[in-house]
Amino acid sequence: MAQYKLKVILPIAEDAAQQFMPGVIEEVEAALTADFTADSEALPNEATDFIQSRTSEEWNAPYIIDIANRAADEGFDGVFISCFGEPAVEVLKEQIDIPVVGGFAPAINQAMMVSAKFSVVTVVESVVPMLWSLAHAQNVAGLLTSIRQIGIPVSDLTDLEKLKKHLLEESIKAIEDDGAEAIVLGCTGLL
Repeated sequence: MAQYKLKVILPIAEDAAQQFMPGVIEEVEAALTADFTADSEALPNEATDFIQSRTSEEWNAPYIIDIANRAADEGFDGVFISCFGEPAVEVLKEQIDIPVVGGFAPAINQAMMVSAKFSVVTVVESVVPMLWSLAHAQNVAGLLTSIRQIGIPVSDLTDLEKLKKHLLEESIKAIEDDGAEAIVLGCTGLL
């Protein structure tokens, strides 16, 4: 049986990525078929700790691009950038000849399979305009009833009780107030 290799990039500084790496690896491995293996890599510590703005997305993009290009040169068969905002995905689609995907498109496509309209619940206010831009660029803004935020930065997602409480509150509002039929978690840090 052929063996395919997937490069998973956590597009944040290595030190910050340590709290998320085990969960990302677990989720990715659960989705792999027997003919796939995955290798995960975070960015060097010169990168920003989290992507919660266009500035941090742009700052981290060169590191993401470098790792993805290296993965293509090393014979990887695809790249997953573990960020809902999909930093550098479109640039990499121009540069390398293997599939490159982030978190937004797969999650949104899944929501479209189970609902006619949906809402995204993300981490902080600064991410909301970034996600609206993605929704418009991918022609799904008309299906999106809202993008809500829980007011918890990525660095604080380890407080699971607080996280669950805020996710539930905003999800209920998205359903009851905005008419969402499905909820998409708008940050891969919400594993």
